[in-house]
Amino acid sequence: ALVIAVIASAFLLRKKMPAVSLGIIWFFAGLLPVCGLAMILSPTVIADRYLYIPLIGVSMALSSAAVFIYERRPSTRNIPALKAVVAAVIILSASYTTARVDVWNTDESFWRRAIKDAPELTMPYKNYAFSLARAGKTDEAESRFLMLKAMGIIDPKIDINLSKIYLARNDIERSVKYAENALAMNVADSGTLAWYGCVMLANGNLVLARRASEKALEGNKYNYLALDNIAKIDRIEGNNGGAN
Repeated sequence: ALVIAVIASAFLLRKKMPAVSLGIIWFFAGLLPVCGLAMILSPTVIADRYLYIPLIGVSMALSSAAVFIYERRPSTRNIPALKAVVAAVIILSASYTTARVDVWNTDESFWRRAIKDAPELTMPYKNYAFSLARAGKTDEAESRFLMLKAMGIIDPKIDINLSKIYLARNDIERSVKYAENALAMNVADSGTLAWYGCVMLANGNLVLARRASEKALEGNKYNYLALDNIAKIDRIEGNNGGAN
């Protein structure tokens, strides 16, 4: 009802306050492609950027209305209540901006807020876990990744991250397990193959490590992890040959 009333006001004010009318139309026209009624962009959980252009219309409407009142009603220029309203709007806008800056401060804070805003979606939970892993908070990241798997979410990146966490702890058995899970889900992916080769190298299986790394290079000849795996394998086999 409120949205309909605002749109109707744009129509009613088109002659008396055309700039205000244009600002209102600008705002809703800018939101139309991403509001869900006519989504032409990929869905996003939180996207303040969708408001960047529409808010130009809000600024246009508010400033034009303020100028209109100021010019047409000189008696209102010194009304304390009007000054208080303007001050309140400025303070509220500043407070909201500060709050949004805190949300966007890090990947963690952003996806933590996304979980709060859209708890029914799985993407925020995944990305929050990935952000924890990137921040080096492996214990919390491990807990989140295992929770995602318990929820039945299938994503090879989850298994790769778990494999990395366990390899860093020298838990080779579990690292191999999750590397194999990831490879089974994404057998042709260069990055997954290279990581599997890295885990096999750590497990001492040079044959599988080389095979996976060479396969990874077929998909991406610049895959640095696959190249590093092969270089390490060559050194190990060279040393073994020299020892023999």
